[in-house]
Amino acid sequence: SDGVGVVDRNGEFLLHNPAAKAILGISEDKGGADNWQSHYGIFAADGFTPYPSDELPLVRALAGESTEQVEMVIRNASHPDGITITVSGRPLHTASGQRGAVAVFHDITARKAVKAQLAAVADALRVARDDVAAQKVYFDQILDTIGISVVACDNTGTIVRANRAAHPAFRVVRSTGEPVTVVVSEKGWLRAMK
Repeated sequence: SDGVGVVDRNGEFLLHNPAAKAILGISEDKGGADNWQSHYGIFAADGFTPYPSDELPLVRALAGESTEQVEMVIRNASHPDGITITVSGRPLHTASGQRGAVAVFHDITARKAVKAQLAAVADALRVARDDVAAQKVYFDQILDTIGISVVACDNTGTIVRANRAAHPAFRVVRSTGEPVTVVVSEKGWLRAMK
């Protein structure tokens, strides 16, 4: 699934594996670094700015510089909406018998789409959390302004909220987490109710 491209010292392709041709969407290779941007439709990560030829990972590798997962967009007739790839370039070792460079690239379009969706969900959750927090503050303010004792318990009978009017009656000072039966029995209300 990894695309691999190997060029000689003049930028002529020695190898473009089938995965590379599928990812690039162009079956015929075109030599010469000056031709690559327009031939393959190579753009910066924004998808619109033509990628500078002298900064392409293979060109940098030909100059002896290694690059790691450089992000770029391929947009051409086969990929009219564009796909996002990462390219890692390495110079060929002189032990290989000739000077040149190799590039390995991955299609990360789906991964970027999922990442964008997760970011959107995270933003929506932050907004929802902030809304719930604001509603809780508002609800607490309303409960504290009424003169009737209000004690809320969860399904286990543990007090989760007591308004200001309930504090003298239940002897609670905004503490939660106690079972309502303990608070009521300490007041002797359970005996009185029998």
